[in-house]
Amino acid sequence: MKVPDSAFLAADTDPHLPELDLHGVYLVSDALEELEKNLYWWTQHNIRCARVIHGFGSGVLADAVHATLTNHPLIKAWQDAPSGGNCIVLL
Repeated sequence: MKVPDSAFLAADTDPHLPELDLHGVYLVSDALEELEKNLYWWTQHNIRCARVIHGFGSGVLADAVHATLTNHPLIKAWQDAPSGGNCIVLL
């Protein structure tokens, strides 16, 4: 599904956008487990857009988060946020 960039820009500037902050989680497997829990929770509570913060670092966590979002059945679309270190997900 192609989502207009304006939808992601609007979400990125929303101060009330739900967030999951994963940077600082020591193990990538723990971070992905937390991501999975939040994706289901957001879906169950009719939250259709959220921010996932993975930080900058070496890029290992960002790559793992991106791979998970790309193949996840609950994700309609996702895009790196212009501000960097995080991405916006549409559920």
